Amino acid sequence: MSLSKAWSSKEIVKFFKSNRSTFDSLYKGEKYLLSKYVDKSCAILDIGCAQGGMYRILKNKFKNIDYTGVDFNEKMIMLAKKKYPQAKFYHLSHVDYLSFFKKKFDVVIIFGILHLNSNWKDIIKAAYKVTKNFILFDLRCVLKMNKLETLKNYINLDFKIKSKKFQIPYIVLEKKLVSNYFRKTFKDCKIDNYHYTGKASKHSNIKSKIIFSNYCLKKNA
Repeated sequence: MSLSKAWSSKEIVKFFKSNRSTFDSLYKGEKYLLSKYVDKSCAILDIGCAQGGMYRILKNKFKNIDYTGVDFNEKMIMLAKKKYPQAKFYHLSHVDYLSFFKKKFDVVIIFGILHLNSNWKDIIKAAYKVTKNFILFDLRCVLKMNKLETLKNYINLDFKIKSKKFQIPYIVLEKKLVSNYFRKTFKDCKIDNYHYTGKASKHSNIKSKIIFSNYCLKKNA
């Protein structure tokens, strides 16, 4: 099943309608990055904005932020526009953000989607081109993993562990390899990171604890 159809499941749409709409509901790595790198005057691009919950969070916490949200799922964007007509939301099916907006943002946020997208590297590279200062994002990692094991990890976006209708890969990476990749690819950036261990989504097939890896790429540091 395509990612777009999977993200349109009834259960996932319902989840984003009532969850991740307050600062306290965020993961602690997300709270760490937002508190450290966002201020009230930031122009922010939120990649993978779903129904716009992050807009509500940032507006309540930082007041005068200039927020723009994008998502590849048209249904999510339609719901976001309906809920928050005062914000800017765009349905965008590609990752050429700079070409689309023709401007740069102070901060680009990519929370909760990279571990569900095989092209996570392309998304980060595209975000790097469209930010002036910071890229804030998260990944899922382990200390050591056989490459073949990564292909076996999945999550069901209809929240039914035995169902395969809305099943998509859950990407877990080797922490050291990720760090090496960032150092080689973004040589002019300073990297801030915040890691902690925890359980993967209960709707995935992953039973052992993983590392929630949160990063800030500080451009031109």
